Amino acid sequence: MTWWVTRGMQRTLDALTTVASEVLHGHLSARVTSAGGGAELDTLAGAFNLMAGQLEQTEATRRRLLSDLAHELRTPISTIQLYCEGLGDGVLQWDLATERVLTENTARLARLAGDLDDVSRAEEGRLVFDLAPVTVGELIHSAVASHEDGFAHEGVQLIADPGPAHDTVLEVDANRLGQVLDNLLRNAQRHTPPGGTVVISAGLTGDEVRISVTDDGDGIPAQHLPHVFERFYRGDPARDRDRGGSGIGLTISRAIADAHRGGLTATSGGPGQGASFTMSLPQPPRRRTRRPAKGASQLR
Repeated sequence: MTWWVTRGMQRTLDALTTVASEVLHGHLSARVTSAGGGAELDTLAGAFNLMAGQLEQTEATRRRLLSDLAHELRTPISTIQLYCEGLGDGVLQWDLATERVLTENTARLARLAGDLDDVSRAEEGRLVFDLAPVTVGELIHSAVASHEDGFAHEGVQLIADPGPAHDTVLEVDANRLGQVLDNLLRNAQRHTPPGGTVVISAGLTGDEVRISVTDDGDGIPAQHLPHVFERFYRGDPARDRDRGGSGIGLTISRAIADAHRGGLTATSGGPGQGASFTMSLPQPPRRRTRRPAKGASQLR
């Protein structure tokens, strides 16, 4: 019996050692198979496989991030380089058109650098928030006021509907949440054709306030929906890049919502059925006022 138990344990440990060596050398797809060493070793093998799977996913994300980042940088840098060479060779003249192209591409690089810094600091918990009381209605109407001209120019109707949460007070960083709503409204505007409608609404669910941006535009295919908050992920790469999106606005938005102890989710019925992004935020605890004892005097 001792030999049989030891043999099973030895097989599992040998397999674990072999797979650990493979992972060490970069073969992250290697997994441990149980050899009947007992429940404890099976648990250890399962934990090791889970760790290896997470490492494999992280490495895949890192490679995709570097590839996408290189692609994002290549276009504006190439444009700036070509225009500089043209100016140097005398092929191009410095005029308003040249100035506009160089300014736009320089701004695109600066925006990308700022977005990357924001999302990194947010995901690592290094964002500094200036918390102050603000009503849900103020957040929504401020966001709408900043975008109503742009929506009108595109022929898209923008509707604000704070609903019963209008006067609900939140203890949040209004500027950061304004950044979230700005990203959501820009995203909705890009994917809603002329004649469409975008509604920014709010509601109360338990101890949470939920602010939603809903459009009746392009919609999101089911296979893309789980990835919309990933860095540089695009369901329609060419369109978004041409329209000036950095590809990480939604990533930043979710990180800011998470840092406020809330969340950000996306839903869609599919292509052509619009999409809805909902940010949930906790309500601050209500302060209870203590009633004076009967007969006690009240200080004013």
